Amino acid sequence: MGNNVDKLIWTATEIVNLVDVLAWPLASVALVFLLRSKLSGFLNGFFNRNNVTELSAGSFTAKFTQSKQGANNLEDKQEKVATMPHAGEDATEFLTRLSQNETKTSKNILKNIQSHISSLGLSGNKAIEVLEIELSLTQARIYFLDLNRVLYRSQYNLLTLLKDNSGKLAESEVSIFYEKVKSNFPLVFGSTELINYLAYPMRVSLIEKNGSCYCLTDYGDSYLSFMDKNSHLIMELNQN
Repeated sequence: MGNNVDKLIWTATEIVNLVDVLAWPLASVALVFLLRSKLSGFLNGFFNRNNVTELSAGSFTAKFTQSKQGANNLEDKQEKVATMPHAGEDATEFLTRLSQNETKTSKNILKNIQSHISSLGLSGNKAIEVLEIELSLTQARIYFLDLNRVLYRSQYNLLTLLKDNSGKLAESEVSIFYEKVKSNFPLVFGSTELINYLAYPMRVSLIEKNGSCYCLTDYGDSYLSFMDKNSHLIMELNQN
């Protein structure tokens, strides 16, 4: 019994050492408790601006990339690459631009196209028509692939839901859809309003607001047709 009592008697030096060991952990816990609301706001803001692109379990690591749908993001200012070209460009300016952008690779592709057209036995207006169609398909593919760099998977799912419902959903139905998205990805969309979530697909004319409904545009319908023919690209979308 006496030995057990002796073991409970600590020297002043041992008490000081114990306090020194516990001081920082206790202070850290107290600091987190006091700043929990600000910390929560910071994390919500961080995950609204960034996406998890890589995750590993061993010695936990995570890689983040900045979201390209932020209102002040430079990417948004350049997103009009997904806008259809306009007629009326001056011929001289057009030819000059083509010449300035030619590369060795583009010249080799041109030779291959010319050889292909020749092998098909096409000439004159028919050859021009075929080339025009091929050019339109190529440009459309560029536009759609450009969208894929920015669009969230859940936004793509919303587009497919619109298409499955004759291209139209009531605002209340879209709100219900988005609440489910928020519950699945609270860190990403927890503090994001519906209007901000829809800002990008509306800005690039995938969907539009018509009264109290959201509607799929012809551009949005064309994008879905492209993705349906290239379904492997769906898994490459930002998985949020």
